[in-house]
Amino acid sequence: ERGEPAEEGARAPLQEGRPSGISFIWDGVGYAFNDVWVVVEGEESEAGRFVLEGVGGCAEWRGAAPREEAIRRSRDEDSWYFKRVESAGEGRFKAWVKVGDVYTRASVEPIRCVYTLEASEGRVRSASVVVTRLQRPSDFIAN
Repeated sequence: ERGEPAEEGARAPLQEGRPSGISFIWDGVGYAFNDVWVVVEGEESEAGRFVLEGVGGCAEWRGAAPREEAIRRSRDEDSWYFKRVESAGEGRFKAWVKVGDVYTRASVEPIRCVYTLEASEGRVRSASVVVTRLQRPSDFIAN
């Protein structure tokens, strides 16, 4: 289903507050949606909030520099971006947070994404950047 994490295609560690990159290849047939997520183990602030902020993006075409867009995802204001949220008690949680996407045609050339993110409210205990892939029947035949 569009909007939910799909098949995992690539994963890389995210270092909070530092540029963290990930490259991936879509070498299937036709086109595919490639969604970029931060899988975060976080901790809410004393006020019960968690906000992930920073900049980042993916190259719009292979070989180009990654876009740099402002990103702000608040757990209580932007719930559409937070998926598979699991409570770990005492304000701790694990969630998939959508931070970007790329709709691309199959190629053996990699697409590069770079994100610099940190918690402006709450705390990141650990995080990874993950690219998931979804292909609809119309994407498969649109070659």
